[in-house]
Amino acid sequence: MKNRYLLLVLLSAAWGTAWAQKKVKSAPASALRSVPAQGEVVTLPPIICYYSTVPSTAKPIGPPEFFLRRQRDGSRARTTATRSQIIVTYNAAFPDSARQAFEYAKGIWESWLISPVPIRITARWVNLGSGTLGSTSPKIYRRINYSGTLKANSFYVMPLAEKLARKPLNADGESDMDMNFNLAVNWSVRTDGTAASNRQDFVSTVVHEIGHGLGFTDSFSVDGSLGSWGEGYNLPRA
Repeated sequence: MKNRYLLLVLLSAAWGTAWAQKKVKSAPASALRSVPAQGEVVTLPPIICYYSTVPSTAKPIGPPEFFLRRQRDGSRARTTATRSQIIVTYNAAFPDSARQAFEYAKGIWESWLISPVPIRITARWVNLGSGTLGSTSPKIYRRINYSGTLKANSFYVMPLAEKLARKPLNADGESDMDMNFNLAVNWSVRTDGTAASNRQDFVSTVVHEIGHGLGFTDSFSVDGSLGSWGEGYNLPRA
């Protein structure tokens, strides 16, 4: 009972704090972006992920057990459905060790996702300066006029749109998300789930960034006292 009461107190305090904050006005139509045409692909601004300079000895969160089992004995997960294939195009600077860790990380997502359409990623190894791990620019798609499950006047990240449409929707060879990883970071490219002292775990970072490309992000933005949603278009996004 005490735990429940404490939870209610904390939620009430958080609710009151949220309402006490300064309200942000919705952006007027004149301040919104021009809505793309039906079927147009839009590349979103990069979602930048930073890292803490505080040393950590935390162990990386491991992949699901069925993925590890498949790695050990070659068994296939979800054999009754078409698992997603993630195809990665690396720039020339991407080190082989980081590529191998990336392939391991994308395999974790492949073991979860089901889609008949491949997911394409462009991955670049670049200098992003200090304090930044990497960034991801998801691509979104405005519902095109055809008979299907996509809703009108709504945005979908490309992998989801193509899964629902059951066909590619962007140009041949075009990526569904663009990623940058910071070559200035002291990376650990281990794939055994163990932590390396004073190094950033690359596999965990890649899994995180792919999540952004799959739509795990918000669509809100604020410019001064004006707020907008739907990537500045005020349209819903799945």
